[in-house]
Amino acid sequence: MAPAFGKRVGLAFAVGVRQARLQFPLMLKDGNAVQRAVQNKLHFLVAVQNEPVASWMENFLDHKHLKMIKMTDYHCKACYHGIDGLTCNWREYLQKLEGTSEQTIHVQYTPGVSEVESLRNANYSYTNVFGQEPPWAQASASRRQNPYLKENNGMPKIEFTEVVKPKEILQSLHSIATRIVEEFEEDLSHVREENEYIRLLHKERNIFKSANSSFEPLPVAWKQQLKGTLQEPTPLRQASKDLLMRLLTKTAVLEVLVDMSQDSKESKHYQWMKTYVGKWMQQFDSAASVKVDVSFMEELLQQPFRVSEKEGKMEVVDPLYISEKIFDKRLDVAARWTNSLGAARAIFNGT
Repeated sequence: MAPAFGKRVGLAFAVGVRQARLQFPLMLKDGNAVQRAVQNKLHFLVAVQNEPVASWMENFLDHKHLKMIKMTDYHCKACYHGIDGLTCNWREYLQKLEGTSEQTIHVQYTPGVSEVESLRNANYSYTNVFGQEPPWAQASASRRQNPYLKENNGMPKIEFTEVVKPKEILQSLHSIATRIVEEFEEDLSHVREENEYIRLLHKERNIFKSANSSFEPLPVAWKQQLKGTLQEPTPLRQASKDLLMRLLTKTAVLEVLVDMSQDSKESKHYQWMKTYVGKWMQQFDSAASVKVDVSFMEELLQQPFRVSEKEGKMEVVDPLYISEKIFDKRLDVAARWTNSLGAARAIFNGT
């Protein structure tokens, strides 16, 4: 479960967010990239039905939560869609993987159809009014009575060994992480267009008085990102972009709060915004939510203008003003992160 907002920020709210200004870019270019590399590697393994090595990677340093679920022959779904998915520091993960010797896995299974008798209710009649069983029930009964389809009863076990080579996995992770960093760079170059797209969603909702926004990724930028490159995108490309935009927005929001806390003229905006952001922290830290950045900004833009009187003075809270500050901060954070991506690429290339 994501940490509570109070624990995240606490009494040392401003100090904690100042530290985040240094830590989040590092998480972006290294920790988050390694996590996404691991998840993409697991996607590759499950897609080619190499379950033994995939299972080994899931168990390595206890990362079972990063496993993939095979939806079809060509599509896998990540169980974990969040940030901070590694159970240890990203450097520690790579170092321990490099220091792990080759391991041989003994795989054993029996082909055929095996049914658990307890799944069928012996006290229930599956016959219709004419005393006939439906085709599916007849087929199930036939399989249960066929000794050649029963596990360890006429069917030999198939056994084989699979050699897990951690150093080869490490090289693969470095290659995938390098590609992910390049994808991050492409995504960050379109933050200005993303801002305009969210503003467009807001205007569209106001014009048509509808609460049904599409919340889709920026179509134009998405097409631009897939053009002009000879490299295939990573399997979890769109999900990685979603997490990057979530992290970017969270960082921008927290930095805007710090700026407001240091400006006495922004006291009213700061107090209101701190409460508002606190309600969203669970979504920002979620391991399942999607398009949090768009949802957050679009809802903030819909907040009403607030006017109150205190000690004979009018106090105003303008959510549109706050949202524009966050849009500007998103651009600022994106520029800083882009400047740090060269170092990240060098790390994964070993230069």
